[in-house]
Amino acid sequence: MNDNKGNSLNDGPAAKILRLSRFAEERRRLAQLKGELEACPHWAHGKDLAAALDETLQDIDTLEEKLDSKAVIAVVGGTGTGKSSLVNALCGRQDAVKAGVNRPTTRKATAIVRSVGDAEELIRRFGKDSLDIIPVPETGLPEAILVDSPDTDSAECSSYSAILDGVLGFADVLVCVFDATNPKRKDNLDRLVQSVAKFRPKHVVIVLNQSDKIPSVQLREEVVPDFRDHLEKCWPGVGEHLFCTATPPVGWPLPMDGFDNELGKLAEFLRTVTGSVIVDERVSRAAFLRKNAEEGVRTAIRAQGDWEKLAGEVQDFEAGVSKQIADWYSATGGQSSRESDDMSLLRAVAPRWWGPVGLFLGFSLRFRRLVETPFRLSDLILPVGIWRRITAFAGEGKDAESDIGKSMGEQTEEVGQTAIGEKAITDYATLSERMVRDFGMDPELRDHRKTFVLSELSGLLRRTWRKTREEELQNSARRCSGSFFQLVLNACTIVPVGYVLWVIASTFVKGEYLPGSFYRQSLVLLGLLWLLTSWIAQLRLNAAARSISAAIAARFSQESHMARIIPVASEIDRLAKLAGPRSIAP
Repeated sequence: MNDNKGNSLNDGPAAKILRLSRFAEERRRLAQLKGELEACPHWAHGKDLAAALDETLQDIDTLEEKLDSKAVIAVVGGTGTGKSSLVNALCGRQDAVKAGVNRPTTRKATAIVRSVGDAEELIRRFGKDSLDIIPVPETGLPEAILVDSPDTDSAECSSYSAILDGVLGFADVLVCVFDATNPKRKDNLDRLVQSVAKFRPKHVVIVLNQSDKIPSVQLREEVVPDFRDHLEKCWPGVGEHLFCTATPPVGWPLPMDGFDNELGKLAEFLRTVTGSVIVDERVSRAAFLRKNAEEGVRTAIRAQGDWEKLAGEVQDFEAGVSKQIADWYSATGGQSSRESDDMSLLRAVAPRWWGPVGLFLGFSLRFRRLVETPFRLSDLILPVGIWRRITAFAGEGKDAESDIGKSMGEQTEEVGQTAIGEKAITDYATLSERMVRDFGMDPELRDHRKTFVLSELSGLLRRTWRKTREEELQNSARRCSGSFFQLVLNACTIVPVGYVLWVIASTFVKGEYLPGSFYRQSLVLLGLLWLLTSWIAQLRLNAAARSISAAIAARFSQESHMARIIPVASEIDRLAKLAGPRSIAP
């Protein structure tokens, strides 16, 4: 637009980049909120709220698109309120817009501009068939585009409703014109209520036109206060900027006996809220729209009920059911694995030890693996069998752990039948009915076979059991493999071995020969010391193995009580968070 540069940013491109970044931030926050709602598909109202957020996003996009363009002042009102005459008075020309008998109702939007170039964006958005462009170079509002909107309450309103909504959505300032003799017309107020909510209060101007028809005292002491109270009920927060006007047939504003016409005050106010300041006002309005949308979502969620209380009820139910299954796993799983706890612990400890004791633990592990491997006759007569026995002796194997998991996996269906019981199903029926009836959740939640996923819970707890058991085995292995403990036990064997070797070497250098009894006795003594220190290490492992089952059960029970077994639980938690006082940043 050729004439817009005076209204554009006058403080450099950096400021414009900053303003554009603020638009991007407002969109990001709204998109994040929309994503939260879309992540709650079982709440029916979430789709409607998400659609409303789309509309707000479009409004913010519109503000950004026209960031540097002139301010648009939309004059709206019902039939017979004199808004076309008001537009003529504001622009300073009696015949700029046709009114009265020549135009009984406003069916098209009419834009008063200084030059046709100012209306390029309006023409592109509405088209020439829906918009009349009237150039008025000497207009009384040179820094703004004054738009006379279609009537809000005409019998033909439905035929041009889209034009009216388009003007309301594109406007920066809304001038709502009411007939002072009958201002509380419900159809006009109801038609504009949603549009007014999208404007900051300072940009909604109320005009009581044709006020000269009412005595001044009655106008100021009765009509205006009563209408302000009515506006507060219909349009909360709006009504601070109210002007009482009358449009004379020629010129403006003309003095009228006994009436203070506020046309001049209205024009001056419109000039203060337009011009170059409109750029920052559009940025502020984007934040205003985002805050309104967030508050609307929060209010809608809160109106549905106490989500935090519902989330607590769901968690209590899940904790109760999880505890039953967890207790079952702790009992049956612990008993099935107790015989292999010492073996599992030995397998975790052996790689951590060094020296003679480590050699003993490694040999013990391999020997037990060999013994526990099922014996077959082919192991003695076939090369493949011999190789199988050798690998069983040399390898550490991990079949025991998987066997436990397999045995527990085969019990999944039994868990669902024994640990849950009819009481859990009954409790869920009560809970789901409350979710559907009181909170508007999807009626399909009543079917526990679709939402009460016991098989997934069993699989989760089985994995949790195995993970807990492995972690406890590793923790016990670290406690049984302390550096000081290893050093002391290994030293009890390494030091005597070193002494014996020193004696043998020193006598050999001197050319002396030790008797055979020395070697026999040394070997026996060293062997006894080796076995003694290894036995002490084994005692500690056995003690740890005896306590590991209880530790596994206690930790597993604690970690599994809050397993999420109802998929919709995460949605309820999310809605409870959104409804909370700190869920949406100011």
